[in-house]
Amino acid sequence: MRFESFRILEIEYKFVEEMKEDNLTFEVKTSNIEIDNINKNHDLFIKLEMKDKNKDKPYNRKIIVAVQGKFSFENTENSDIKVMEDLLRVNGTAILMPYIRTLISNLTAFDNSTDHVLLPTINVNSLLEDSEKED
Repeated sequence: MRFESFRILEIEYKFVEEMKEDNLTFEVKTSNIEIDNINKNHDLFIKLEMKDKNKDKPYNRKIIVAVQGKFSFENTENSDIKVMEDLLRVNGTAILMPYIRTLISNLTAFDNSTDHVLLPTINVNSLLEDSEKED
């Protein structure tokens, strides 16, 4: 699998008046891989939503980042479509997560009235398993 390009689709950063709890949601979608398009670029969409309530200060933040990665496959002869879809979903997410971490880190670094947010390194396999259980 080859990483071709990266695009930011959405960035939202705002203060929210009322928020009930800390929350992080994560959504991953891929384009369908089919026999007739196996040699084309395939899209991976990731949307991360973070709602943050800082208990020491009187404000709340909501951060949404949505990105699109384009990937292609090499050596597609005798390839199993399901294996390729799983590879795109898991490995593609692992490739894109550092970009999302950097976007959120840089975005929150510009606002010196709030704490800087640095997402921890994420275990993509367990994250995707957890998100599939929630669906």
